[in-house]
Amino acid sequence: MKNDVVRWSRQPTSNTTNSSSSSRSDSNSTHKHRSKSNKLNARQLGSNAARSCQQRSSVATTLEDEQQTIIECDIGNFNFDCNLFKTSFLTQHKQKRSGKSSSKSKSNRSRPLAKTKAVFLLALQFSAVVFLCNINVGFVAGSVATAASSAGGSSPAAPSSAPSSPPTVAVPPPPPPSSALKVDPNGQSPVLPPYVLDYETGGKAKLTPNNGKFGQSGSSGSNNNHIVGHYTHTWAVHIPNGDNGMADAVAKDHGFVNLGKIFDDHYHFAHHKVSKRSLSPATHHQTRLDDDDRVHWAKQQRAKSRSKRDFIRMRPSRTSSRAMSMVDAMSFNDSKWPQMWYLNRGGGLDMNVIPAWKMGITGKGVVVTILDDGLESDHPDIQDNYDPKASYDVNSHDDDPMPHYDMTDSNRHGTRCAGEVAATANNSFCAVGIAYGASVGGVRMLDGDVTDAVEARSLSLNPQHIDIYSASWGPDDDGKTVDGPGELASRAFIEGTTKGRGGKGSIFIWASGNGGREQDNCNCDGYTNSIWTLSISSATEEGHVPWYSEKCSSTLATTYSSGGQGEKQVVTTDLHHSCTVSHTGTSASAPLAAGIAALVLQSNQNLTWRDLQHIVVRTAKPANLKDPSWSRNGVGRRVSHSFGYGLMDAAEMVRVARNWKAVPEQQRCEINAPHVDKVIPPRTHITLQLTVNHCRSVNYLEHVQAKITLTSQRRGDIQLFLRSPANTSVTLLTPRIHDNSRSGFNQWPFMSVHTWGESPQGNWQLEIHNEGRYMAQITQWDMIFYGTETPAQPDDVANPSQSNQFNLYGNDMAHNDVEYDSTGQWRNMQQCLVDALSGSEEIGSEHNPYQNRGIMLRACMWLA
Repeated sequence: MKNDVVRWSRQPTSNTTNSSSSSRSDSNSTHKHRSKSNKLNARQLGSNAARSCQQRSSVATTLEDEQQTIIECDIGNFNFDCNLFKTSFLTQHKQKRSGKSSSKSKSNRSRPLAKTKAVFLLALQFSAVVFLCNINVGFVAGSVATAASSAGGSSPAAPSSAPSSPPTVAVPPPPPPSSALKVDPNGQSPVLPPYVLDYETGGKAKLTPNNGKFGQSGSSGSNNNHIVGHYTHTWAVHIPNGDNGMADAVAKDHGFVNLGKIFDDHYHFAHHKVSKRSLSPATHHQTRLDDDDRVHWAKQQRAKSRSKRDFIRMRPSRTSSRAMSMVDAMSFNDSKWPQMWYLNRGGGLDMNVIPAWKMGITGKGVVVTILDDGLESDHPDIQDNYDPKASYDVNSHDDDPMPHYDMTDSNRHGTRCAGEVAATANNSFCAVGIAYGASVGGVRMLDGDVTDAVEARSLSLNPQHIDIYSASWGPDDDGKTVDGPGELASRAFIEGTTKGRGGKGSIFIWASGNGGREQDNCNCDGYTNSIWTLSISSATEEGHVPWYSEKCSSTLATTYSSGGQGEKQVVTTDLHHSCTVSHTGTSASAPLAAGIAALVLQSNQNLTWRDLQHIVVRTAKPANLKDPSWSRNGVGRRVSHSFGYGLMDAAEMVRVARNWKAVPEQQRCEINAPHVDKVIPPRTHITLQLTVNHCRSVNYLEHVQAKITLTSQRRGDIQLFLRSPANTSVTLLTPRIHDNSRSGFNQWPFMSVHTWGESPQGNWQLEIHNEGRYMAQITQWDMIFYGTETPAQPDDVANPSQSNQFNLYGNDMAHNDVEYDSTGQWRNMQQCLVDALSGSEEIGSEHNPYQNRGIMLRACMWLA
């Protein structure tokens, strides 16, 4: 038990969002109590500021002058003016109180009721000032945008012969040229990372050191896509060619403590004389590190808002102990085994784990670690499989990941996730882990300030020992957050996938998110939206899309989890050496996927991180998952924005893995769309075209990223759709009703796996819908294609030269096309294809073999 740790109170939204919500709450409660004089003073203050900005904007003669005016007259300056006004208000009030107090009698000063009333009125008046300032900020900001737009429309620099163009919205200045701006390796927003992902001849990824000092005060650049909170008392420090001894010496010389290594040459420092929570950076200590020649760069860490992806307690359904015929052949004496419906229902209605166990595959020799809020390592169902080498406490900086206990058991999350993976079998207690022969560890990292360094240390723990990292958390699923890994966490993903497991790559499995009720989209989560992670969604016991599920194009596959009230949930270990039958959300789905991945790695230890993703795509079952968005991609595979390629099938994955050949090296091709600067008027849409004919190193797609820079007065009004040359339609972004942000998207990489196996050659279309009342503007669109030059497997059919034709991929297509009908019998579309092709000589004489296959596949899709 660790009671010496400062508890971290998780908030459902980011710090920035919370503060704005608090302001709105204060304003609602004090709206009726505003004093007329304060109202006039605040409005006059805002009016003067707006008038000044309007005058500057009206005399702007160039676009650069206009943009500079917009920047300097932005909301931050008005907030500053309001802060001055609030300070003045308090000073005047103190002076008034001081003058009154000298004339009051002793009896008046002793009246407690009068004191209480005075304090209450002061609070109301001050809240009214805050409310009015916020009103004027919004009013003035809108005035500035209108004025700037008007000024831009009448710019004298425009040629008189130019045709009239639609009015443009006020946008920040464009980013610097690509030569001066690096993009972080995970494809997230622009930063200046210590290392840049580059590609050698032949397409092999490598990390190139970034020249110059990084992380100095003011040098990291702004980033609208990352939500950051208060400054902490910790730093990330890069000491090139240094060891732990040199890091200790640097820390000691400047009053720091070396908390340990993040990854190669990068260290985690703390300064105990710096406040743990501050709105301002510790400039003095930052400067001392910057001036040390042994330090390449140093950066004070800021807290991030991260949420666990489970829910409050829900009443579980009454679960039958009736066992299926398949279960009878696999006997466990664990008390909750009959209630583990997602493993033992049989009849194609579970994840097909029992046949893998019957092959002797239990995850033995594979190490899984849970990145979460701690792990009860002495739990009776975990202790036999607990691995201390796969465990660490990043919050308290020691080797013991035991959770901090409180009255609400708020830190039960990690222990629950660990039991799903590796709970001991046949010990007459609780549950059975999917990989009950695997080793499991835990990293305690969510029970405190989560910073970029904390995430990076967790993702980088012992990568030559740990095979799989499972994470059931992420940015807030509130429908308005756009956030992802920072520069250190992004580097940790790349280090893991390029160097982990002896170069085969660490496996990062991520829960896709629980923001369905808030109409969130997991493509706005930079962890699930990353090519380095395997994103997992949930299905209910009846195969429906859960109420909490988020739709997005980056989800690769699905496992079972909880549904609505009364539906079955997930059985696993719990705090205090107990057991639960009510684990929920995508938090429960990701560990189930990690357990299946452990089974697959035992069957073939040579699999790379990309091999595993290929196997998931080829073996996932669409059967019995009910979603109207199921469609066929350009190679004939069924794919869904809710379920990815379908339900993970453990036995089939093991079967395919045993004979799997390593996929060719990953290739990367980036195409920049020219002349993208377009305005999208309210309630309209535009379509952009990009022809790809130079990506000869990528012929078989894996991940596709559409990296977009877009501004809008309300980000949640934007929808994005991508169409591939093979006519696969992908929804990159859905409307988000709670997203009122004006930040837009800054080189945000919307990722899709829906075109897996297709060719990138041909015409790509990006359709942008603006469903709001404000104009939007896109200023950059780049396409990044990841894949291989040759087929992933030797027996794969080559892509046809006509990119709009279907093709078939060997035997794996049979599994993707197998469905169950209402009676539980197999319905195999592959047999339809075999029959159709055997009787198609007359058709085959008129078309080439690839066209023939495409025609037959379309016909069988109709028959099915």
